[in-house]
Amino acid sequence: MISDHIKIHHIGDDWITDRKTLEHKVICNHKWATKINHKISTTQVFHPYPSYDHMLDPLRDIIKRFYPDTQKFQTWFLVQNSESDRASTWHDHCNEYSPLDPKLKLLGEKKPPSISSVFYMTMPENCGGISFKIDEEELTLYPKLGDLVFFPSWLVHKPLSNIHLNDPSQWRISININLFLPKDL
Repeated sequence: MISDHIKIHHIGDDWITDRKTLEHKVICNHKWATKINHKISTTQVFHPYPSYDHMLDPLRDIIKRFYPDTQKFQTWFLVQNSESDRASTWHDHCNEYSPLDPKLKLLGEKKPPSISSVFYMTMPENCGGISFKIDEEELTLYPKLGDLVFFPSWLVHKPLSNIHLNDPSQWRISININLFLPKDL
């Protein structure tokens, strides 16, 4: 069963010391990246900029409590609103090439990570969830604000669309982190 491979922990968002600043930086980064890269890619995914990457260190520390052997993190954001009319396609994090942009190697890594995770930083009402798939079995979850979801990097998944949001000023922000254990390096 798919659910045997997924672990959900509600960690809340107390670790975010300056939520407004982090949200603002992430949304501005998203808008800028979308405007600049629109002709190249329509992806809604990007890495945190160095100017605010340190704000994610407390989340990485929390993740290390669950997986203390983690040697390396690979972090990016998925930012969507009601105008984000497309969701990601089915993908895993074990392919040689990035599932989000086939021209990019898997985010610069030589080997795939062991574990993938998603932290739901903002979750407006009626926003999309995440679906997982193994062969013909499919499972859809609707995480809550402050949930941290762990799953093996080989598990095929996709974030669902936010077309049910009515207000384009409402943003769903998830922080996606791959965990590299000693065997992955």
